[in-house]
Amino acid sequence: MKPKFKPRGPYRNPSKPAPILLSNQKEFWVYGRNSVRALFQKRPEAIIRAYVTEEQSREFPQLLKFLAQSRKAYHTANLREMDKITGSDHHGGVAVFVRQTTPQPLAQWLQENPAPKGPIVVLAGVENPHNIGAILRTCAHFGIKTLITDRAFMAQTSSAFRTAEGGAEFVNIVALNDESGQSLPAETWMPLLKEKGLYILATGPRGKSLTLKTLTKVTSPIALIMGEEKGGLPSSVLKLANMTVSLPGTGQVESLNVASATAGILTLLSLPNA
Repeated sequence: MKPKFKPRGPYRNPSKPAPILLSNQKEFWVYGRNSVRALFQKRPEAIIRAYVTEEQSREFPQLLKFLAQSRKAYHTANLREMDKITGSDHHGGVAVFVRQTTPQPLAQWLQENPAPKGPIVVLAGVENPHNIGAILRTCAHFGIKTLITDRAFMAQTSSAFRTAEGGAEFVNIVALNDESGQSLPAETWMPLLKEKGLYILATGPRGKSLTLKTLTKVTSPIALIMGEEKGGLPSSVLKLANMTVSLPGTGQVESLNVASATAGILTLLSLPNA
């Protein structure tokens, strides 16, 4: 049964879809049922317009009602049109165009928030949006409230949000930059985290094997630092870390994907004796 709410706004013809991204990159598409559902529940005001297939319109009546009442546009489209509108065939039949949020710079986040009581995750040089999205999903699963990254803009992309499966709405993104947008060197941001009472746990192939016994020696909240896969964490980060660890394995492959490694370590950190 078709929803009773008439489309509103200028985009009424799905054969003339809206652009995938605006030139200033202040808006982007969020698609996939779980991602759209979580965003609508947490931040409905961020939605600018929506496209749904006939089938998915029956799954999202409250979203369409909200848009109609807010005088925002929504439209039905077939799968081929949805592919063209979103630039992806992973949309699941529903997509919303949303405004980006502005992540807090690290110094502001440290000043305005109390010391974390549990782990946080820091990404240094991780720029693949699918990996960032998978890490956001893992953080949400384990209740990690904060993700600090030097690629904060990549955390607000269609690919990252789709891979996060709604998890992006439950994790606060903090930019590893100063207030002018410049990246902070490790010599600046790592002491700031230590001053906040965090224990810096870096990851690297030559780190000590991470076990529950290792973790029982750590009594402070942990900042888990993950680096990009090709080069890993820079020496400046490893030098300033309280401990460098690696996940034990067979050695048949050099390392795990950064998202998989993050999930493995957070699993250990979530265990009762950790």
